[in-house]
Amino acid sequence: MSDGTLTLMLTKSLVRPRGGVQYFGIQVSDMTGLKKRLQDGGVAVSDDTKGQIQFDDPEGNRVVVSESGWAN
Repeated sequence: MSDGTLTLMLTKSLVRPRGGVQYFGIQVSDMTGLKKRLQDGGVAVSDDTKGQIQFDDPEGNRVVVSESGWAN
């Protein structure tokens, strides 16, 4: 579901071993700059093979960041 600005995608399967929000994604225009700012702030960032970075927010929610976004 999308309004052109915000896209909501729901899945039936658990991706992480807990209930509730499994992860959320953010599309950015400068991933390299964001990754550097996160790492400079002490945030552990991991790269994946899809051209995305991932990190956990202070409450333990997984955040996935992409420059290209995701297909519905």
